[in-house]
Amino acid sequence: RLIMFPMMTLSSLVTRVTFPAFSRIQDEDERLRRGYLKLASYVSVLTFPILAGLLAVAPEFVVVVFGEKWAPAIVPIQILCVCGMVTSIGTLVGPIIRSKGRADIELKLNLAYLTALTIAVLVGVPYGIVGVAVAVTLVEVTMFPIIQWIVDSLIGLRLWDYFRSLYPATLSSAVMLAFVSGYRQVELGLFHLVNLPLLVSSIVLGVIVYLIAMRIIKPELLFELKGLALGALKP
Repeated sequence: RLIMFPMMTLSSLVTRVTFPAFSRIQDEDERLRRGYLKLASYVSVLTFPILAGLLAVAPEFVVVVFGEKWAPAIVPIQILCVCGMVTSIGTLVGPIIRSKGRADIELKLNLAYLTALTIAVLVGVPYGIVGVAVAVTLVEVTMFPIIQWIVDSLIGLRLWDYFRSLYPATLSSAVMLAFVSGYRQVELGLFHLVNLPLLVSSIVLGVIVYLIAMRIIKPELLFELKGLALGALKP
């Protein structure tokens, strides 16, 4: 729930907002491509650092928020953070497919995904919650490029252009993850910070590093998101 509920909420919000807009330009593939790539970059900028950060601080986060008895959930949460990143951008394909009037494709993809997921979970169950987490993540990571290729073909989008739109958030999140992971190792080894102090300091460091990385790699994305946020807050 910790990983997937926010992603499902995001999916619902994105679908409600983007489907009408995409439907109005369903015959204008160039505009659809631009809108889709921009949306993918916005979503990745917001979700990738959150999930990468949670992956890094999961041990402290679980203990502080849920208590020591939930410690066995740490590794599954870390695995599912990878799944959550893929899911967060995978939710964007639905509005594109439906805007092109191809609900039949969406149905077939969902059936294929459900079948693969069911088989994977059954295989993972004997290995406990870690096995299930790995199984779910492998299905998500394996199915994602296939589904994306099908969707890209509907609007004439090159797969390379799509992945390039995710590049700023991916690289910035990777840099943040490396810094926070290194910081945690130093603090645990030298200063023995634990739980709440380590969690708070890691989060603060992660936010700072991510914003700096984004300002270097793709500063205009941050300014665009800031403008959208300020516009949404206006009465």
